[in-house]
Amino acid sequence: MKSWVCLALVLCLFLSGCSYQAERLLALPRTEESERILEVQAFSLLTGNTVYSIPASGDMTGSSLSIDLTGDGSAETVSCVLKTKSGKQYPCIEIYAYDDGRSSLLTEIPGEGDHIDAVYFPVLDESGTVGVVVGWGLADSSLHGMTVGAFFEGRYEALYSGSYQYLSVADMDQDGFSEIIFVTNDPNSAGSQAIMLNYSEGGIRASAAVPLSQGTKLQSAAAASVGFNRVALLCEGYSDVYGYLTDVILCTDKGELVNVYRSERTGVSGSTARSCPIPCMDANNDGIVELPLEREVTSVAEEHSVHMTLIDWCRCDESTEPEILYTTYYHAGEGWYMRLPDQMSQNVLPVQSVSAEGVSATLFYFLSGEGERGLPLWEIYVLSGENAEETERICLLERLAVSDGKIYALRVYNTIYGGFYTRKSLASLFSLIPSDTFAENSAS
Repeated sequence: MKSWVCLALVLCLFLSGCSYQAERLLALPRTEESERILEVQAFSLLTGNTVYSIPASGDMTGSSLSIDLTGDGSAETVSCVLKTKSGKQYPCIEIYAYDDGRSSLLTEIPGEGDHIDAVYFPVLDESGTVGVVVGWGLADSSLHGMTVGAFFEGRYEALYSGSYQYLSVADMDQDGFSEIIFVTNDPNSAGSQAIMLNYSEGGIRASAAVPLSQGTKLQSAAAASVGFNRVALLCEGYSDVYGYLTDVILCTDKGELVNVYRSERTGVSGSTARSCPIPCMDANNDGIVELPLEREVTSVAEEHSVHMTLIDWCRCDESTEPEILYTTYYHAGEGWYMRLPDQMSQNVLPVQSVSAEGVSATLFYFLSGEGERGLPLWEIYVLSGENAEETERICLLERLAVSDGKIYALRVYNTIYGGFYTRKSLASLFSLIPSDTFAENSAS
């Protein structure tokens, strides 16, 4: 109690005299675990030798977290800080233990760079060993440093260190425990490669590196469920030759990684190439991430043939061809997309029907198996400007959404194939494109 009273007096005196240091203290997270370590770190904080840091990604959404890392049934506190030594700042992980209400520094894990990029706490084996995976970042650099460790009989041991571009933690081999999977530079080429770290018998085993598509600028990578109780590392990239493509990295039954669609002949996952910057995503909200593949549709026997691009969303696995689950049409320019009725995904042709100031429309036609354009089915309007609502009323349109001053509306002309779709179901198949979908995945 006396120590807290003294600390309070010091803080009051300090806050009254040094406003720039006060900002650091005011920025401290108001969490129970951070209050517990404030007494230990008070002097460093007051002298400006330490500030809190929030990891950019991973299992920590704040600068401190309470978690049992030693397996003794009591929680330790993990604190993410930036320290200063000899005038140079560096990131550091501090882990505190508690005994009879008093805190003590159990270990610190210093890093390189100027911030903490990620912190993960994967359960590594059946005995409950919790790993401490830390990524160290440097501003304006795509390459990060990584430290992996764990506690054994109450003592921290470093297990692995290396570099990475993208880092994730997931159960890749379906054994019920997490592996560490990351993308890093290939020392033998100018490209990137994926590596998996698997913990066993007190050590870390690195899998053989798997190359990503050659000549591709990697834009993002993340582990996600792809169905069949499988997790894949999905690496999105851009190639000047192939366009946008995805490397799908899976773990085989032998515990090794495989790049499912990468051709040995070309060195590229060319079968996933597409012209639109649409990434893999859980587009139908079923908990499974699907792979987007482009499909060209063409109407024939007309004076001017029409070519349009649809997106088939596929489930993928290393032993089967991509299975088409559903199909969408994207209108990136107007910011919307529409999932086609499942039974008609092969028989719909979208055509730009109106393009004028304040009004644009896309008309969906029935397309026969021979590629002949048939009945108009429905039309999507995008209205803007001061006459938008009046146009909507005069044309008897059904409003779908309003965004950024635009009205999105539907008009149904014909229904065929009985109950394959209704006016209500068509409206439910329409969606706006999130504003960052294309921006984050465009080539730079």
